[in-house]
Amino acid sequence: TPLWGSRVSQEGGGLSSGGAPGCGRGFAPPPPHPWGKKKVGREFVIRRSGAPLPHALCHPSRQHPAHDNLRPGETEEQFQGTLRLVEEVGFDRVNTAAFSPRPGTPAAAWDGQVADLIKSDRLQRLNVVVNRVAGQRAQRFLDRELEVLVEGPNPKDPGQAMGRSRHNKLVFFDGDGAALRGSLVMVHVHKVHAYSLFGELAGRPLAARM
Repeated sequence: TPLWGSRVSQEGGGLSSGGAPGCGRGFAPPPPHPWGKKKVGREFVIRRSGAPLPHALCHPSRQHPAHDNLRPGETEEQFQGTLRLVEEVGFDRVNTAAFSPRPGTPAAAWDGQVADLIKSDRLQRLNVVVNRVAGQRAQRFLDRELEVLVEGPNPKDPGQAMGRSRHNKLVFFDGDGAALRGSLVMVHVHKVHAYSLFGELAGRPLAARM
């Protein structure tokens, strides 16, 4: 089912980039996911990095936590908990997928498998929330200047360059992507989508090509 069996990641960013409140420079061992059900046998509790929600303590190399939700079955109550998790934490991006049993694996034979129609419905409902939250979080980049590592031309628009910010956001701007490839540039963001940003160069490149 959605999320229980998919990877959930919140993209990294500095303290000034809208990170989780109280995000520090230390590392906290992963406590149990608040909606996880600890049971005996082969089932296991969902865990996440950081302090109790929503105030995460983050490892210096990843200012936002990442975790995997892994279990081939959930109740509607547990699924509602997943929706609350997405709302409360505020992920920049969530990779979702319905659980697909693999023949010969223990998980394929577990009781409590969720019907395909229910999985499809939950995945759709989850993605609505995920996309809405991502769009809301992207608004924090509007009218800001971001440091961008240029990857090259935009394959869909050769007149545009594309790269990634330190928050792992795709950033598009008018420019020679081939000439700027490998450079660090500042981009003033004037339009945001849930998973991409659009702007214009703000000054000369910060660093030579790598």
